[in-house]
Amino acid sequence: MLKTDVIVREAKPEDVEFIIEANFAVFGKNSDNLREDEKKLRKDLFGRQAKAKVIIAEVEEKVVGMALYATTYFAGQGELMWVSQMYVNPHFRNRKQWVAPALMSELIKIAQERKLSYICWATDIENNIPKKLSQKLGAKALENFMMFALPLEK
Repeated sequence: MLKTDVIVREAKPEDVEFIIEANFAVFGKNSDNLREDEKKLRKDLFGRQAKAKVIIAEVEEKVVGMALYATTYFAGQGELMWVSQMYVNPHFRNRKQWVAPALMSELIKIAQERKLSYICWATDIENNIPKKLSQKLGAKALENFMMFALPLEK
C-alpha cells in the first residue's frame, strides 16, 4: 500500500472533533449549536442507539475527510441511505488521492451490503464539485423534486 492511498474506515469517538470542524467548515455560523453540544453528537453517533454513522478518510494517517449518513424508509422504495454531509479538507481536494470518490465508493459498498434501494444526497445548487462527482457516479438529479426543511423550535 502506498503512503498516499486513501484509507476509509468507520469513525471512532476520538474523531468527533474533526466531525465538528468539518460541520463548521460546511455550515459556518449555522453550526454553532453542534459545536456547543458535543455530548449529544457523541451519543447520536456512538451511543447504543446511534442515529447516524460516519465514515472517515485518512491519507498518511491524517484524517482528511468524512461522510455522515443515516437510513430512512421511503414508501414504495424501501430503505435508503441519506448522506447528509460529505467533507474533504481543502488541501486534499482535486489531488491524486481522490478522497471524495473513495468516500462515495465506501458508501456504495455499505448500501449494497445492506441491500438499500438508493443513496440520496442534496447539494447547494451553485456547488459544482459535488455535481461533477455525482454525474461521474451516474447519479441523476431528480427533475420534479424539491427538498424542504421545516425548522422546529427547541
